[in-house]
Amino acid sequence: MKKLMKKLIAMAAALVMIVTLLPAVGAKAESIPTTVDGSKKGTVTIKKDYGKNGEVDGQVGGVTFSLYKIASFTPGENGTYSKWELEDSYADIKGLDPDTLGNVDTTALENKVKDIQDIITKNKITAAYTGTTAEKSENNEIFGYVTIPDINLGYYLVVETGVPSGYVASKPFFISVPRTNKNGSYWEYKFIVEPKNEKVPPIDKTADTDTAGVGDDITYTLTGPSVPIYDDSYDKSTLKYIITDTMSEGLTFEKETSEGISNIRVESVTEDGKTTLKENTDYTYSFANQKLTISLTGAQVTAQAGKQIVVTYTAKINEKAVVGSVGNDNTVVLEYTNKPGSSITSQDNKKVYSFKIQVNKKNQSSKPLEGAIFDLYRDEACTDRVAQGTSDSNGIIEFGKTIKAGTYYLKELKAPNGYTLLTSPIKVEIYDANRDEDTYEFEYKVNNDATGIDIGDNGIVSIDVVNHSGFSLPSTGGMGTYLFTIGGIVIMAGAAFALIAMKKRA
Repeated sequence: MKKLMKKLIAMAAALVMIVTLLPAVGAKAESIPTTVDGSKKGTVTIKKDYGKNGEVDGQVGGVTFSLYKIASFTPGENGTYSKWELEDSYADIKGLDPDTLGNVDTTALENKVKDIQDIITKNKITAAYTGTTAEKSENNEIFGYVTIPDINLGYYLVVETGVPSGYVASKPFFISVPRTNKNGSYWEYKFIVEPKNEKVPPIDKTADTDTAGVGDDITYTLTGPSVPIYDDSYDKSTLKYIITDTMSEGLTFEKETSEGISNIRVESVTEDGKTTLKENTDYTYSFANQKLTISLTGAQVTAQAGKQIVVTYTAKINEKAVVGSVGNDNTVVLEYTNKPGSSITSQDNKKVYSFKIQVNKKNQSSKPLEGAIFDLYRDEACTDRVAQGTSDSNGIIEFGKTIKAGTYYLKELKAPNGYTLLTSPIKVEIYDANRDEDTYEFEYKVNNDATGIDIGDNGIVSIDVVNHSGFSLPSTGGMGTYLFTIGGIVIMAGAAFALIAMKKRA
């Protein structure tokens, strides 16, 4: 009996070392018996923290814990400890038997976790107890805590079976109910454990511009969180860290530039600097159906543990670009292992907006004018042409090419018949009216107007251009020619007559 009790105490002490345990709430050492009282039940409070490198940064709500019973205590007739025995499901696991369990060291005990979890999964074993840490509320004192009462005496494997988005599960751990205190001098039936999660921030996506037109290049940067550091409870061959970036139809991606330079760069980043990763060695790459995928799996994941993954690539705006507030959307999703056999995703997106300029050609009476020809330029000297257009029967010029925000110049090359050509180009400025917010709030000004005009959701910059009728010489040929000819003859005849008269007088 004494020999068996020593083994039990040794086992309980080993379990205490696996997780951080706090003293029992309100416990008094002198009032606690040194023998196990089989008539009692236990109460375990789990406080869920998060942080890195052993530091605690705060509590986590919404974490679900499942307690799987591995072994039971069987009380004697007088209520004291008599014996313990493994649950039948785990009886065949080597090293988990009454004669050796009390002598198994902490590391060896942790190595049994995978065997136990495999049996739980294979046999679909239901947890004996479950509990979920409290979400943040007005009563912040209980935030991140869960208390599980009325636990039958025994050994339990505690597994995080529900992990909130943005966190990686802590490794499973054992608890003994009751457990010994830190120096092994008495038994505790009520205690607190504090497993810790690693917090994983969401992936972030940025672009070097908010607006773009056809033919423009956009450089995107995808910044993933640090690759989690996985413990031995994870099957390393199943780990994954996969970034998938879905581009809109308005974007064209080429793996290499026209100079043969790679159009994609994958780097691992630490406080000490950046390291460019090698394709097919450090990661794999694919592009299909507008999806760019960067995959790290298995050993590739563990090799980058603790490092940020940053992907940079360039795409070009094409003729399918969407104009207006809908924008050319580009969404990135990160999928990573957050608990053994399971993964979770986070995502971010970035919109790039495009516009079109439309000229409405009218006369002084607002009548549409057909046949005016305009060029659209990027520079005031009107040398860098974007597009050319001619007004239709409705007086409308649609240049057809999408453009980004910026300053442009409209130059009239030909006025409608009977109307005067504009003397100087028209300046058009397209700009973001709210640069501090990632929203669609764009305006435009014409010829340095004091106030801007809102660009509607359709993304069309609509400009009215008025032509004035002016003096025109009569067309060549016809009656005009005859009138000029007759007038000229009359003038010449009169001059000749006057000359003859002057000679006679002399």
